[in-house]
Amino acid sequence: MYVQILPEENRWVGVYRLTCEHVLRVLKSGQETLLTLLEAFVYDPLIDWTPLNEGGYTGEFNCDIICLKGAVYGGGRELASETKQSKKDLEREVTCCMFKVRMVEVQQQWLENKKILLKELEELLKMIEGWQKEKIKQKTIQQNLQERHSQLSLLKETEGQPNHTLFTLGFRYSKHIQVLTAKQAVTTALQARIQECDDQISNFQAVMVALKSPDMAKWIREVGLRPKEDVCQVFDLIKEFLQNAGQNQMVQQCVQSEREVGELCCQQTQMTSALLDMLRQYWEICRQYPASSLASHRSSLYKKWCQELLEDMSPTKCQQLIEQIRQSVATTDETMREAAMFSAGLHRHYGEAEAALRRASDRAKTLPPHPGYDLETTRLDSQAVEAVILTALCALNKRFLMMESAATSAGDCLLNLTSREGDWFLEDMVLIASTALNLVPLIPSLSQEGLDSNISTAIKCLQASFAQYSTLQEVDTNFTNIILVEAMQGLQCEEPSVLNMVERLESVVTSVAQPLSELSNQLHRHLRFIIMGMESPHETCLATVMTLQSQFIKLLEPADQSQLTQGEMLLMGFDGLFTNVNRGRDTLLQSLASLQSPSAWRIIDQIREAKTYYTAPICIDKTKDVLEAMFFVKRLDTITEVLRMVASDARGFRAEPGAPPVPHDPESLSKPVRRYIADYISYQLLGIFSLSMATTICLLLQANGLDVTGAVEQKDIGAQSRVPLEDLCKKMVEQLSRSSVREASGLVSQREAAWRQGHLKSRLERELVSAEGALYRAQWRLTAHHWLHEHILVSSPQPPINRSAFMHELRKVAGGLQVLQPKLKEAFDQQNTLIASAEQRLKWAAGANPALSEVMSAFESCVRLQRDRVDKERNLAQQIISMANTVLFNEALRIPTQEAILGDNTMMRLVEDCEKAYMLIQNTTVVLTSPEEGLVSLLPPKKRIDSDWIAKAEEKISESIVSLKSELEPMQLRLTGSEDCVKNRATIIRSVLAKHHRIIADIKTLLKSMIKYEDAGLSGLEEYLTKHKHYTEKLGSLTKSLSSNNIPIDSAAIAEIANEIRAIASKTDGIYSELLQFSVSDCPVRRPQGLRVQEDPLNKQKKGPPGSQERNAYAMSVWRRVKYKLEGRDPDPNIRSTEKQQVDWTITEATNVDNLALLYEGWTPWV
Repeated sequence: MYVQILPEENRWVGVYRLTCEHVLRVLKSGQETLLTLLEAFVYDPLIDWTPLNEGGYTGEFNCDIICLKGAVYGGGRELASETKQSKKDLEREVTCCMFKVRMVEVQQQWLENKKILLKELEELLKMIEGWQKEKIKQKTIQQNLQERHSQLSLLKETEGQPNHTLFTLGFRYSKHIQVLTAKQAVTTALQARIQECDDQISNFQAVMVALKSPDMAKWIREVGLRPKEDVCQVFDLIKEFLQNAGQNQMVQQCVQSEREVGELCCQQTQMTSALLDMLRQYWEICRQYPASSLASHRSSLYKKWCQELLEDMSPTKCQQLIEQIRQSVATTDETMREAAMFSAGLHRHYGEAEAALRRASDRAKTLPPHPGYDLETTRLDSQAVEAVILTALCALNKRFLMMESAATSAGDCLLNLTSREGDWFLEDMVLIASTALNLVPLIPSLSQEGLDSNISTAIKCLQASFAQYSTLQEVDTNFTNIILVEAMQGLQCEEPSVLNMVERLESVVTSVAQPLSELSNQLHRHLRFIIMGMESPHETCLATVMTLQSQFIKLLEPADQSQLTQGEMLLMGFDGLFTNVNRGRDTLLQSLASLQSPSAWRIIDQIREAKTYYTAPICIDKTKDVLEAMFFVKRLDTITEVLRMVASDARGFRAEPGAPPVPHDPESLSKPVRRYIADYISYQLLGIFSLSMATTICLLLQANGLDVTGAVEQKDIGAQSRVPLEDLCKKMVEQLSRSSVREASGLVSQREAAWRQGHLKSRLERELVSAEGALYRAQWRLTAHHWLHEHILVSSPQPPINRSAFMHELRKVAGGLQVLQPKLKEAFDQQNTLIASAEQRLKWAAGANPALSEVMSAFESCVRLQRDRVDKERNLAQQIISMANTVLFNEALRIPTQEAILGDNTMMRLVEDCEKAYMLIQNTTVVLTSPEEGLVSLLPPKKRIDSDWIAKAEEKISESIVSLKSELEPMQLRLTGSEDCVKNRATIIRSVLAKHHRIIADIKTLLKSMIKYEDAGLSGLEEYLTKHKHYTEKLGSLTKSLSSNNIPIDSAAIAEIANEIRAIASKTDGIYSELLQFSVSDCPVRRPQGLRVQEDPLNKQKKGPPGSQERNAYAMSVWRRVKYKLEGRDPDPNIRSTEKQQVDWTITEATNVDNLALLYEGWTPWV
């Protein structure tokens, strides 16, 4: 009734539907209250959620009958599936719920209690610390008072005893003072010398850091940009004003002052620039020094010797140090001979570097200007161009085959195979290959559509092969110009990370039982056995290689990914050279595997000859693995050999005993890498480029209409069984007109010649740059070695930079710049006086003539800029002067100069003084007792102690006793007050702790109950209770002892109490916060999470055995359905519906005949 159907709108209308919508709106407006109330029913232990057909437990209060029967439409089906919950499960749920409820109730009190307790503990700690300080003061006064009584007692003993030892105190005190003075003097001298050496070392290290930093380059750039003449004429702005004011004399003074300041600034700039340049040169020399040279510098030695003397001044130690001082300037004939031989080798290398630079320069000058080589082929016959290019490629490939033949014939001597100009064979091979590849893109048919895939594959193989040769050339160049330079620098300077890397690499290499060269030979023999199909006796060598590879990979892993050390970067860079080669090899093998050609072409001469050099085993997996292992060993052997040679040269540079007398030349150092390159070409590259090129030419001839296969089969091959590729190219050329071929041939030849010339020019330019770098490095290395051993290389030739002349010039320029500073300051002060006078006149005039305000503003701005510029230049000059003086002082003590010899003599005298002081102490048996020392400090004794001195001493001691007692009495009162404050504070804390216990009493009972249940205990709950017990017991015991009358009063006990308070305070926050965390942690009975995150509580993982959560699940299902209804997610939880839509759906379902059986239970639109 009261319901009417409107077909056109397909909606129910009437009072009943409107009432339902109104009820829903009212319930939704009070959604939070309704859900909270229902949630309370869910967790209320007095409500039985047992379905209607089962008996309830205590109270027999059936919630289904009261509020849920028929509340869920069709709910009878769910009620029938619910099972009864056990009493134990109920108790567990009730306990967890009560714990959460109780924690919510006491949370505010709990946090307030924590806050108060922390505050009171902090106040108690402050009081304890103040009490401790007062106690220490009291103890000190009591000790002083006891000493005074002892001294007074000693004085009383002298009465009636004329032979008392106190009467000899004056004599004994003078001896005692003499010993103390001598010891104090040498100790002070040693400490002063140590401090002086520390300052010298730190100053020099700061200079080295500054020279190494980017600031040095910035200073050089800034000084270089300064004007050579003074251009800032500040007085030009006001010259007219002063002349109009009749101040011609002042104008002359300003011009003269400005000229003087400008000249002095220019002189300062010139001297600063010269000093910076010399400091830069010094850095280039000094950075070659080994780190051990700093430890052998006199400043470091003096510091070490003084520190040893502070520990031991015995005659034996002093004699040892004197001998060390003498040995520090002495050199053996063997050391002199080795240093001289090494210096001669460096001189020879320097001369060879100069000669190489001259040759490279002369050779670069002989090259004509590089012409352009743009080839215009649009007006030419494309077939003629293609035929000419193919003919040129054939000729180039023939030359490349000749190079491969020479490389094959050279065998192990390939390393020394050079051209007439002295270029290594790899340079010529790269030149020929690059020329060929430069001509390939000019072939017209390659730009046409529908290109044969075999041609594309052949060209890719050609490019990949050339990339291998080019990469090998880069390996040689980058090793010489980068890796070798960094390795020499790191090992020569004893960089710790580089030394560590070399040591770890040596441990990897020596971890195998045989040398790497022998292992490489075994792998070579193993490869031959595999190629011949025979069983190899060297199979075990592969396992050794795998072990080496795993260890080497670990060595390459950086210790710190964010920042690589110099040693790690060096090893990674060195290994990266070979890794790039291997990466290109994989690309080449992929292209080579796809290279196909008819079998009939195998008798073409260039293909046949290329296959004689082509090492086919590189494409077979089994032999390819052996080749990879073999070249890994070669790579490791190359790296090790290079680093060993560089390390031996570094030892020779330091003139260590047993070091090689002659340094390795650049060719010897590059030999291992070039041997690797030569072996790589011999084993893995020979024949591939020429085979790819010949195949490409044949495929292009075939694509241009020439039947290459037919021509080969028809050719009378004769006894040699081969067909010349040149004849096939000539056959294509003969089909074209001579004029077009002649024109195309001229242009292609021009292009080829221009490319060759450009390639040669760029290569010679690179060689020239490389030669300049080699000469630069040889110059600094030779100079650094001579400077390092100048005192023993007296008969050796002078280096490019003479040390004495350099230091003399550095001292001269630094001194001149230092002398210039006061002159510049005086001139600048005079100029400032004139500026101040001019500014005053401007201010006066501007008052009467406002137009002068702009002049005055511009003048002030110009003056300010000039002052800033001059101040900046003067500050930089002072800094550079200080750096130069530090360098001069360091160099004066580094080798046996006059200053160094004077320092050695001073050090020897200091050692002798220490020995004398030690002997004086040992020979003096005078001993002063503690009371006697107190007496002499209170009243210095006379030479002869008499009754007057004793009376004065007694008087002073009595006054001191009275003064100490007067201090002790109020201090005792303060201590008593502090003790009372501590007791009161402890009593307050005990009351706070009592409230703590009251708050947690009920909660602790719940926690203990929760622990009993098998799966209801929270993680860490038992540990928390144990911690809480220890915490409260410790705090209670501490406060009890502090509030009692037997409180400990000695300083040690007070300090221990303070530490206990700090420990308790540090744990307080955790004790309080951890309990709150338990209240929000997971529990077997969880609060509906939908209240916070809108998540279905039934979706969470259920814990415990089946059936343990059924009662709770039923309550949650009711709560969830109510919540969905109020949120409008009924009937579809994924779609929010309006009140009208919800009512429509409910009425439709209720009036559906199919649901007639369900209507027996009744229905409402609310759920």
